[in-house]
Amino acid sequence: MNNYPLIFLIFIFSNFQLNSQAETTVTHPNTTYLDYQLTKENHYTAKIESDLHDIQPGEFVEILHSTDNQDFSLLGLVSYQKIEELGKLEFLHPHPENGINYYQFHLKDTSGKTRIASTSKSLEFDLPPLMLDLNWDAGTDRINILYSLQQSQTAKISLADAKGNLLKEFFVQGIKGNNLVYLLSRDLKEGTYILNVEIDKSKVYRKVHIARKAKQGV
Repeated sequence: MNNYPLIFLIFIFSNFQLNSQAETTVTHPNTTYLDYQLTKENHYTAKIESDLHDIQPGEFVEILHSTDNQDFSLLGLVSYQKIEELGKLEFLHPHPENGINYYQFHLKDTSGKTRIASTSKSLEFDLPPLMLDLNWDAGTDRINILYSLQQSQTAKISLADAKGNLLKEFFVQGIKGNNLVYLLSRDLKEGTYILNVEIDKSKVYRKVHIARKAKQGV
């Protein structure tokens, strides 16, 4: 059945998530509140932007997230160096929760106190149970498979040639959020392949093209 034996490595990474308990914030008596832009970068990514020109060396920004606008958890940190590099505060939240997502940010001074805070804003997402993105990496000769789940469950991954002939099929225990699988392709011939990811009644497929550069003569 398999004319192209495959060797594959599987690595699964979870979303960057910290303790879901509510944040305890120590503020300055003269804390100021700043507006910001909250938009959808695409149909599955939230984007926070702010013209934060008042940040000082050693300070940083905490990005907070909630699904009920009451208990906020730490989503990520943005350093002074990153804000200076971009000339603004910018933060992306890929694959948020299905439904309404609330966001805030706090600028922390060098003592850890909140000097500038934002108001709470929200975005609503209607996400499918399964999302898939992939690419072939010529440098490592492997297929990078990134799929996202709304809940932890087993996913079936299969690879077929352009004619639909099944070459490989295996199962992976996926987690809620982002899952990354590396599939080595050194034993695959150049050409187009079809990769499928399936959970329950949801199935998504993508085409991937392998085209290695010919080695240059000396």
